[in-house]
Amino acid sequence: MLTAQVIGYIPLIFPPTKMLDYCGLRTIILCGSFLNALAACIKIACAEQDRFWLLLTAQVIGYIPLIFPRTKMLDYCGLRTIILCGSFLNALAACIKIACAEQDRFWLLLTAQVIASLAQVFTLGMPPKVAATWFHGRQVSTATACGVFGNQLGNALGFLMPVNMVPSSSSSSVSETRAGLFKMYLAMGLITSVIFILSLVFFDAKPKTPPSAAQHAFELHRNQKSKEPYYMQIKTFLNSRTTILLTVSYGILTGVFYAVTTLLAQEVLFYFPGHDTDVGNLGLVIIFTGLVGAIIGGVLLDRTKRFKLVSLTTYVFSVLGLVMFVVVLSRNRMWLIYVASGVMGFFLSGYLAIGFEFAAELTFPTSEDVTGGTLNACAQIVGIVLILVMGHIIDVQPNGILYANVIMVVLLSVGCFLIVFIKEELRRFNASIS
Repeated sequence: MLTAQVIGYIPLIFPPTKMLDYCGLRTIILCGSFLNALAACIKIACAEQDRFWLLLTAQVIGYIPLIFPRTKMLDYCGLRTIILCGSFLNALAACIKIACAEQDRFWLLLTAQVIASLAQVFTLGMPPKVAATWFHGRQVSTATACGVFGNQLGNALGFLMPVNMVPSSSSSSVSETRAGLFKMYLAMGLITSVIFILSLVFFDAKPKTPPSAAQHAFELHRNQKSKEPYYMQIKTFLNSRTTILLTVSYGILTGVFYAVTTLLAQEVLFYFPGHDTDVGNLGLVIIFTGLVGAIIGGVLLDRTKRFKLVSLTTYVFSVLGLVMFVVVLSRNRMWLIYVASGVMGFFLSGYLAIGFEFAAELTFPTSEDVTGGTLNACAQIVGIVLILVMGHIIDVQPNGILYANVIMVVLLSVGCFLIVFIKEELRRFNASIS
């Protein structure tokens, strides 16, 4: 499902950027809410491993190709339209999944998963854009962190709901498992549908007046460059060595985070068979500590404006947190794994918002949607490659879990090393005080 989600997300990151300019922020948010709801309603069709990877691949394929068209859509439709599209597609996917409790409805489930991946295209890279559109320069990093907080909260529910609502297949009948899945997806459908309705009613595209001098300068720049092809914005973004270094380092860290959380059950259950509930709880610990880390990181950026220092410090402790997790994983002490997961999640997940804000500062006046979409595209590609490769290593090697984790530690160290060479040029902050 993860692969399907990633493939569905990446292609649509940039089209919603175009839509954001023409349709408004409120529409974008509503679209994201709807798509989430739709995704919640289809997952019941199949449990076989090969079908799981097919769902994963389908989601990635649906996401990646639409990232760039979304940027174009954002320019034409505006932020509100993009958000509404994402919300609607989420709700639609979730509601479709409600009808997938039977085992012979895999293709309906696959359809819902692709729709869910399309929803991500409209929502995943929006926090920095929404924050810059609505909040003052002294609040924008914290606002971005809160936006990432919402996304991670959904991930936390993804860990919490299955282990508490769906009985284990080894200890229950098929009918009991199906009933649990139906209840879970019904709940997801209701939640995402309510979010779509709230977005439709309350979300506006932008305030009447720009909240900061930087946002005012951005709007002037956008009006002057309104006829510039959107791919030129992406080309401008990638022309700088600094932004390339940040994109690669962000993609490595976020991709490792995706891989660690996706393979968490496989690794923990290898050392602790039957501890399915602990797997869900560990996922919650990683997500919730990451939420705290994201908020603290956003506040630090707003207070200090030391983007490179905060980024590098967070990255270093992310490496140390992953090393700690790898070391304690085989120590047969579950409480140590909880502690290591909390430390790892605090920094790994906490960096997501920090990376968004650092990129926005370095690339201003390029739209935050372009920068966020590019970072997410890189992260999704790295993430799916790591998930597939590390999963294969774990399956075929006697010490596959150790090898996979060591590889991810090395990759994360490389990403940390790249941060050192980034030149800190705070263009957005300088525009806000000029």
